[in-house]
Amino acid sequence: MEQVAHAAEENQQKAWLLLDEAEDLMGMEEAHPGFLARLRGATEMLPALRLTLAGYRSLLELRQAIPPHYLSPLLGGFISFVLPPLSAAETTALICQEKMPPGVQVEEAVVNRILIEADGHPFLLQRLCNSLWQEGMLQPPDETILYRISADAENVFPADFELLSGVEQQVLLGLCQQKESTFAEIETTLRDKSYHLSKSLQDLVDLGFLYRTSTGYAISSQVLGRWLASLKDSGEMPAPISDPVVIELHSVDEQEKQLEELLEIHRDNLHHYEKIKAQYGFDVRLHVINGLEYEKEAIQKLQQDLESLRQRRKEEQK
Repeated sequence: MEQVAHAAEENQQKAWLLLDEAEDLMGMEEAHPGFLARLRGATEMLPALRLTLAGYRSLLELRQAIPPHYLSPLLGGFISFVLPPLSAAETTALICQEKMPPGVQVEEAVVNRILIEADGHPFLLQRLCNSLWQEGMLQPPDETILYRISADAENVFPADFELLSGVEQQVLLGLCQQKESTFAEIETTLRDKSYHLSKSLQDLVDLGFLYRTSTGYAISSQVLGRWLASLKDSGEMPAPISDPVVIELHSVDEQEKQLEELLEIHRDNLHHYEKIKAQYGFDVRLHVINGLEYEKEAIQKLQQDLESLRQRRKEEQK
């Protein structure tokens, strides 16, 4: 990692390191004491290195993984966001491997069926296409393949579903056996009246659970619809997460609260680095300079996100 970062710096470039399944870091400090501190130290000492953490769970609890008095917070300088599903054009490009010439010739009917089954879910798309790849081409999905993909859903959707609010869960379960429903129809199915239903529906669209139709809303993919139907039939409903450690990202109010908390953390981090810089005088250590840069970048991005979010609220209230 250091060699790659130094080579990038010599060529005036940035080295991006993607750490996938980053939720595994949550138990890393207990299993391997000091590992997270070394990882954070490497990101501070290597100015050309940019680390990206990707995972299916909220990673914000990693903020306290390293004691503040020992090193800057593990997520100091990190900007968090939820990745939306792939668009129809992006999904088609992935199916046909358009970024890898000469690509793959796929019948339009097969592409459309894959879009219906998996929508823009990257993991399900890859699993489905891998199962359909036979004799140098993508075959139309049959019942055996669809059963296998539905089984894969058991490893994907539960973690995401449990992070939703009670209203959001009710909406999905009410829609899972319907082709589509209007706003008024969805509202009548809720056990408790929600004054933020329009926001909840838009958040479910943004997160890839629903898509907008000309008259209402529908479940985004048949794989998700089948999983929701089986969950509803089983009666084994998971309770919505209410643990204060888990920050739900699925409403404008919660997003604003999270962004404000992160902004306060990064301002504290910046103040911390500025105090250290003042102690060094003219001989400022590299990790302090890098830390200042990371925190300023994060603060600027968070301020932009907050402004966009507040503008979105104004438009929704019109």
